[in-house]
Amino acid sequence: MKEFMLFLLCLVQIILVNAQLRPSFRTLHGAVHVEKKLYIFGGFKAPAPFNSTAEAPYNIDPDDRFFYLDLSIPFDTSNLPWRAIPNNKENLPLDFLSPMFTGGLSIIIGGIKNDTIFFINNENSTTIPRVLAFNTRDNSWHTQDVSGEPPIGSNQMKAITDRNGKIHLLTGFSFQTFQGLTTSKGMFVFDTNTFNCLLKIDDVPISRLEYTATLLPNGTIIYLAGREANRVNIQDNFRVVYLYNTFDSTWNAQFTSGPAPASDNGMSSVLGLDGNRIIIFGGANINNTNFLYELDLTSWVWRVPVTRGQVPRYRRNDHSANVVGKYMLIAFGK
Repeated sequence: MKEFMLFLLCLVQIILVNAQLRPSFRTLHGAVHVEKKLYIFGGFKAPAPFNSTAEAPYNIDPDDRFFYLDLSIPFDTSNLPWRAIPNNKENLPLDFLSPMFTGGLSIIIGGIKNDTIFFINNENSTTIPRVLAFNTRDNSWHTQDVSGEPPIGSNQMKAITDRNGKIHLLTGFSFQTFQGLTTSKGMFVFDTNTFNCLLKIDDVPISRLEYTATLLPNGTIIYLAGREANRVNIQDNFRVVYLYNTFDSTWNAQFTSGPAPASDNGMSSVLGLDGNRIIIFGGANINNTNFLYELDLTSWVWRVPVTRGQVPRYRRNDHSANVVGKYMLIAFGK
């Protein structure tokens, strides 16, 4: 009898450990790939309206705010292994994270061992920590002191970490810095090893929302499309792409040719496995009938790739895309 009870206890523990979540739909969320986990945080509950009344009941369950997809086991899209983070309901510091309806926050990986997720709060609250850190090794949270100009993030800004552990965050909305400067553009460079942050303004040529940013093998970040801070689309915003060199902080505007997508925002981009292509998926512009576009980084020519298998039923925008193995894993969106 004792052995049987022990067996039942072990079985219950296995069931609890492997119990799958059923996350709510969301848009403008954060997604970070760390080893064999894809962490998802926040987002608006789709569809609109995006306001405090609609969001209040959505924030009740911490396990629906921050969770992960288990990439250590085989799965298909009909049975996704979503998992709860241990002790998440007790430890998730929701009171210290920007509400989604006030612009949310940016999240990105960094740290000495590249195993820490940094949560960069937005400019709408001065009573919460500017940066929170989540250690994926022991699931612990830390308030991060930052020297210099504390970074400001939102869920319509794409953070990129270079190979030296520095987070680069291209700004979008107009904001006021902690030093009292009001500006409509800039680039925060936050060193996750020294916890010092700089704000570059004068040499930053663009300010965007819902753009894409991708780190290239040579240390350059490529910025594509998006719209202005007043939410107006930029005409032919795929015809000129902007390149930022993370080594010497210089910018370069690169013209493209070929069948580029029509002006768009809310799409996603990843680097092709060969390192020579940027792959674009989705977006808000329904006039772009193709789901995928590719930009050749050697010729700067756009093309529509030939695909196999069943294509998605709908276009998506304000989703997330991460490279997992040989796949572009697209999650949520509207």
